Amino acid sequence: MKKRLIYIRTVIFLLSAMLSMAFVPSCANNSGSEETVVESDGPVSHSEMLAAIPSDAAAVLCFQNARNGLSVLTDPANCFSTLISGNSSFRNFVMRLSGADVLKSQQMAVSLHFAGTLEPMLAIDFGKSSEESHAQKKIRHIADSLRLSSSVASHGGVTFMVISGSETVASSSVRHIEGGLSILDNKKFASVAKKMIARDVLFFSNDYADKLMAAFLARPLRKYIPFFKEAADWTAFDIREVSQKRVLLQGRAMPGESRSHYAHVLLDQPDADCRYAQVTPESSWFALSRSFNDVGHYYKSYVAYLDASMSLNVHQIACDTLTRHFGSTPQKWAENMGIREIATARWKGIDGKESSAVFFRTAKARKGGEEIAPCDYADMLTVIFGKVFSPGKQPVCVSRGEWTAVGKEACVMDWVSSFDEGRLLQAYLDGMNVTQPHKNASMVAYFSFGGAVDHYDDLFRTALASDAASSLEGTCFEPAFLSFSKEGLDLEVTRIPVTARNAAGANPSLGGSASSSAYRMQVEVPAGPFVIQSADGKNVLFYQNSHNSLCLKEESGKGIWGIPFSTPMCGEAAGIDYFGNGKVQILFAAGSRLYLIDRLGRFVKGFPVDLGKEVLLGPKLSGTYPDYQVMVLHKDNSIGMYDLEGTPVPGWKGISAEDTILGYPETVMCGDMEFKVVRTLSQTLIFRAEGGDNLWPETGKKVIDRDSEITAIGDKALSFTCADGKTRKLKMKQINTK
Repeated sequence: MKKRLIYIRTVIFLLSAMLSMAFVPSCANNSGSEETVVESDGPVSHSEMLAAIPSDAAAVLCFQNARNGLSVLTDPANCFSTLISGNSSFRNFVMRLSGADVLKSQQMAVSLHFAGTLEPMLAIDFGKSSEESHAQKKIRHIADSLRLSSSVASHGGVTFMVISGSETVASSSVRHIEGGLSILDNKKFASVAKKMIARDVLFFSNDYADKLMAAFLARPLRKYIPFFKEAADWTAFDIREVSQKRVLLQGRAMPGESRSHYAHVLLDQPDADCRYAQVTPESSWFALSRSFNDVGHYYKSYVAYLDASMSLNVHQIACDTLTRHFGSTPQKWAENMGIREIATARWKGIDGKESSAVFFRTAKARKGGEEIAPCDYADMLTVIFGKVFSPGKQPVCVSRGEWTAVGKEACVMDWVSSFDEGRLLQAYLDGMNVTQPHKNASMVAYFSFGGAVDHYDDLFRTALASDAASSLEGTCFEPAFLSFSKEGLDLEVTRIPVTARNAAGANPSLGGSASSSAYRMQVEVPAGPFVIQSADGKNVLFYQNSHNSLCLKEESGKGIWGIPFSTPMCGEAAGIDYFGNGKVQILFAAGSRLYLIDRLGRFVKGFPVDLGKEVLLGPKLSGTYPDYQVMVLHKDNSIGMYDLEGTPVPGWKGISAEDTILGYPETVMCGDMEFKVVRTLSQTLIFRAEGGDNLWPETGKKVIDRDSEITAIGDKALSFTCADGKTRKLKMKQINTK
């Protein structure tokens, strides 16, 4: 697995798991209480490099090897490049520095500082060199050409070079270095840094969570960011293993002594047995579990957290209401129930719909409750364990042994079917030879990259969602686990590649052989440039650069114009005489919209038009002025036909398939009848010219082979080869009777 993909997966999973944790407390407000840090023994990881980083850093990435560090920062699919993209000059500097090949084994660090906006700074350790080296001259030349601030400073015989788009940040670093001051003087930071030992380390300050995470999260989710600010002071991860099959990061969260940090609630608990995988459906794409040896002990820690974060009054009002209703306090109720674990999961149900439920495990199997019935204690779970474990309104419940499921009736019914038939996550993990890293922990989160791909756009900003989805190609199953235990934070990602054996037993909703989520990436989406013929007969090239800007250039390569744009194109662009006056405009799609732009880089009035759902590939243009039509392949695995106002073409019945459609339909004629031939991942489908139902609905070995030629036999039939190797015919008289 390429390292760029490692960082994509790391950030996505951390965001997903920690975002869910944001629901755990009912509220999360800083108490402002005084904090002290107990220092640990031992040296500080990357101490020489960290000596160049000012104390106000929001995040720090330390690399033992500069060449590796630059590759991480310059790869367009790397999510960390998002953090330096706010300053285009600095981003260009990093890219040019990587291409210059002047840095090799030097230690390097990139830090982020808030100076109105997040400003990146690059620091390089040149050791005990006293004169300006060739590498330093080259770096200074590149920085000067982009009007960046670059300075050299020394302390303790070690020379550092710092570069930033902010002169304030660069000057601050020089003053810190020459004065022997750095982020290491921050006791909270030093305390967590002493526990880090790997070659590459990531540190981030929870105080700056709002600034850092806004670069990744979709806008609706940013309201949960305040929780991250309160979870701890600093969080850090050692990158311990990066291989084709496994990624392992081990980290620490340093909460200080204030009880307003939720990490204390986790650290107060002894590690306990986590069995959530034995109850969650195998198609789960997310699960979060909290386990307890003593739920009463947990609750006391939780109350202390609420008290320190000034949220106890609201919590107590809810408790009093429930006590009056049930005649027992929530704490007593949980203790009497003998709750040992609470979990929540999200999965794709048997009917393909999104499902979710809350599960709790008791010390002993519950008597009765085997039939689905209304649940009157759902609010107890929410008050005791937090909003992430809220079953929603009007829930039902059902028990199976020591486990009870609570949620909407349709979801619980789906779970019962999965549980009774043994279609559970643990069995699936065993079948894929995936071992959970920590079965004893205070908290464990599970995430399936393939299973969650349809939710990326709702969770993350467009660039990160797109990069993460594209990185799934060739993956059969890719689970990730985040555990919080006494030993610290462990993040482990296991990658199961596509093989005949793996694909045969893969669950489609988790990225298996028949999965639209994993195999949708196999659709060939051209990257451009696209040849557009001008009205004068000359060709120009239209394309989108790595920053998503739209560009036009001559065939010789000379640029004509470039304009900012935020959304990736959908792999097609076509020249069109929209006004019928002989002048050519350029039609393309991005997101769910059609755009039209003229030769001068101006968007045509009336555009964009929204098609109602996102486009994966298109538009494919047909027709002539004024009756143009476009065909697109949507991300929901359907093919649509529209006019340029975004209205479906009259008579078009649509084309869709259960399996992943790999591209546009082919047109085949049989006499005067036209048919659309659609290739999917596993077979070939035949539709009428207007779409509608598949005309060859056979199953098993009688499906049409994906690579079969479709040949007309006069005007009588279509001939093709099926999966069993036999030739069969679709007769026209059969079609005419349908």
